[in-house]
Amino acid sequence: MKEDLKTAAKNVNYWAGTTTLMPLIGGFLADAYIGRFPMVLFSSLVYLVGLTLLTMSQYVPSLKPCNTKTCPQPRKLHEVVFFLALYCISLGTGGHKPCLESFGADQFDEEHVEERKKKMSFFNWWNFALCFALLLGATV
Repeated sequence: MKEDLKTAAKNVNYWAGTTTLMPLIGGFLADAYIGRFPMVLFSSLVYLVGLTLLTMSQYVPSLKPCNTKTCPQPRKLHEVVFFLALYCISLGTGGHKPCLESFGADQFDEEHVEERKKKMSFFNWWNFALCFALLLGATV
């Protein structure tokens, strides 16, 4: 994006802060107004739009920054599509994080002892998979 260090750090901090705070808003909206399933559906669509825009910003020639040694500043359209994609991903994550784990736990019946045990196992496997995915994403 040909940004100086100060601007790039500012943009990363804004995006990380937005991504961190969006689950609070998403959880509130899901519990108070929308419901978990519609929130998961909506946030999945928004997340998919963000991933599509992020892919387009790299592969569509009119949105792609140049790849030569002397590259001019990126066009405004490229910056808009890139940041719109990042913030759509943040919005989609904000709907997923507070809803998916509890939505999965709702599938177990509390009345049955065996399903109660499976529910505890579900949370263990959920957290294991989450930590393993973070480790895999950070190291590969």
